[in-house]
Amino acid sequence: MGPNHIPPTKFGTLFTGTQITATLENGRSCLLADLAAARRANVRVFISFTGSERHYVDGNGFSVALWKQRVDRFRNVDLTSYIADGTIMAHLIMDEPTDPSNWNGKVVPLADIEEIASYSKQVWPTMPTMIRTWPEYLKDYPFHHLDAIWFHYLDRFAPIEGFISQHFPTARALGLNIVGGLNVMNGGSSHSGVPGKKAGKFAMSADELRSWGEKILAEPGMCAFLFWEWNDAYLARPDIKATMADLVAEARNYPARSCGQH
Repeated sequence: MGPNHIPPTKFGTLFTGTQITATLENGRSCLLADLAAARRANVRVFISFTGSERHYVDGNGFSVALWKQRVDRFRNVDLTSYIADGTIMAHLIMDEPTDPSNWNGKVVPLADIEEIASYSKQVWPTMPTMIRTWPEYLKDYPFHHLDAIWFHYLDRFAPIEGFISQHFPTARALGLNIVGGLNVMNGGSSHSGVPGKKAGKFAMSADELRSWGEKILAEPGMCAFLFWEWNDAYLARPDIKATMADLVAEARNYPARSCGQH
C-alpha cells in the first residue's frame, strides 16, 4: 500500500508500495539502484518502462511499435531477482487507454493491449502485467497475458458503494487481480476543505480518506492499494498522516496476494 512515485529517498518510511517510472539519464538507468533501495526498505513497486504517452503516439493514435521501442531500452537490464522476490509487483503497461486526449483523438484497441501485454511477457516472462483502466472497457476480449487492473476512486464517482458494486465484480469476472486505490490529491469532495493539485479540485479530507479507504480495503481479491499521488505537503498534515498510518496498518492485515495469475 502506498502513493505513486514515492521518492526513493523516502522508501522505508510509512508505505510499503509505490509505482515508479524507469528513466534514462545520459544513456544510463537508475532503475537497479532504485530497486535495490526498495528491496532494502521492503517496498514493492509497479514499474512503467514507457513513461508519458507522448512518446508512443503517432498520427494513427497509440503506436505498438513505438511502445515496444520504449520497453526495449530496458530489456537487457537483469531484473530476475527483483521479480523473483516480489520487489517488482508488475509492469504497468498502459494508463487510460480510453482517454482520446492521450491517443490523438482515438482510444486504444483491445487487441493492441493484448499485444503489448504479450510483448512484456516475452521480455520478462515471470513479471505480471497491469493496466490502469475501467474493467468495463476490457469486457468480452480474451486476454491471455494481462494479469491485473488498476482503477481508483474520486468523489465525482459517488456514492462509493455504487462505484464498488459496478467495477469490482466486472474486474473479477475478467479473471484479473485488482489494484484498488484513491485519487487523494484531486478526488476529494468540495466540502473537504483541502486544496487539490489542480485549480478547482480538492484533496480528500482525513474523514473521506478513512471512510473511502476502509470501504475499498473491505473488498476481497486485491493485490495492492495505491494512492494518487505522493505530495509532501498533503502527507505532512497531522490528520492525514494519522489516517494514512491507520489505513497502512489495516492493509498489512489484508491477505497477501501476487498480482500475477497466468
